[in-house]
Amino acid sequence: MQQLVSSSDASYVLSVQLALDAHGIRHSEQRWGFSGAAYANRVLVGDADFERAATLIAGLQETSPCPAEASRVSPRVAAVTVVALLVLCLVVAVLASR
Repeated sequence: MQQLVSSSDASYVLSVQLALDAHGIRHSEQRWGFSGAAYANRVLVGDADFERAATLIAGLQETSPCPAEASRVSPRVAAVTVVALLVLCLVVAVLASR
């Protein structure tokens, strides 16, 4: 099996899978990434179908992320930042009261 595409754009990956399904090309999907980060999806196809699949999806385009999504912070990072700031404020308040 060869990797046909790798993308974190879920709609693009779904479009690729639908196009492959419509033309009877067998494929599999693998998700990979780290917790709290965007996952990338890889679509794999058999060696015999790779050239045909690559030609088939050549016209598909990935969607550009909207500015709000591109700058979005993961909830875990936001929570850790808030806790760190609260601890810092507490330390400053304790030191200022001495």
